[in-house]
Amino acid sequence: MAPKVKKSASKEEESKKNKLKKNQANEEAESETNKEEIQPPISANDVYQSTSELSKQEPALSTPEETVQITYEEPVLTSIIVESYEGEKEKGLFEGYGKAIYKGGCVYEGEFHLGIMHGKGTYIWPNGVIYEGDFNNNEITGYGTYRWCSNTGDPSKWATYRGQVFKGKRHGHGIFKSGNSPVIFDGEWHMGKRYGKGKIIYDTKGLSYYEGDWINNRKFGWGIRHYPSGNVYEGMWVNDVRHGEGTMRWFDKNQTYTGQWENGIQNGLGEHNWYLSRVEMTQYSLRNSYFGNFKNGKRNGQGTYLYANGTKYEGNWQDNVKHGWGKYTYKDGKYTKAISKMTK
Repeated sequence: MAPKVKKSASKEEESKKNKLKKNQANEEAESETNKEEIQPPISANDVYQSTSELSKQEPALSTPEETVQITYEEPVLTSIIVESYEGEKEKGLFEGYGKAIYKGGCVYEGEFHLGIMHGKGTYIWPNGVIYEGDFNNNEITGYGTYRWCSNTGDPSKWATYRGQVFKGKRHGHGIFKSGNSPVIFDGEWHMGKRYGKGKIIYDTKGLSYYEGDWINNRKFGWGIRHYPSGNVYEGMWVNDVRHGEGTMRWFDKNQTYTGQWENGIQNGLGEHNWYLSRVEMTQYSLRNSYFGNFKNGKRNGQGTYLYANGTKYEGNWQDNVKHGWGKYTYKDGKYTKAISKMTK
């Protein structure tokens, strides 16, 4: 029985060797075939050099988003235990204008009614935070101004909030100015957080800003973002990043993209335009244009590329280059089909 096993094993090894040789031959033949499959020629008159250079890659987005955290929180009122009081009284209760010092060092000076803070007044916490405005039944509610001045004695460097308040929180419309940066937010608040419509300015000149929808301190919904470079994004946002339908205009690159975004990157169906120069004796400008699928910011999948000279390419793409079956249609109506393998 042993010799038969060896003979069977020998046949199996020989069969494997034959299959391997056959696969190698197929691969070599396929390699030679690929060498012959070339992109149809396009003369210099058909496509401008500047066109081909610009079509290679979309520009990177501008500098990363400024992540601004408004960390100034509204302090809570201390336990209402009065250590001393100076002012008007009526029937033994604080009534009218007076000044009270509470346990823990907090101070209130303003209007009282029936023994409690009610009306206009100023409340100062030991850490330097000041509130000046409306009080309602011992609560900060109405309209007022917060000042966070614990870090410096220079009023120009104090963080401030001026607007509507509810139970001590920024609530309604108000304007916040940061104390350690040029950041200003003017808009709607909900229980201490940016919520609703609002505009945040990042620089002293007001050139870098976002204006649109907010949810829980984050850009969420529709909004316009003007970047320091002058580039502009207008569209949908989710959790502080571009997400959904939107348009990006790179004014420094003369390019635009309109379409789907995902986590801040072009993803899905969209159109990218590369503007070149204005055609002489006409109001129209030259441009290259791509309409199709994007993945991770690059042309991927099925798409159509229109060259400035009128030539059109329809086919598959991979990582910004033509890949697979495609069709060229020229301005005169003639067309050529070809297979591209990672050909720019």
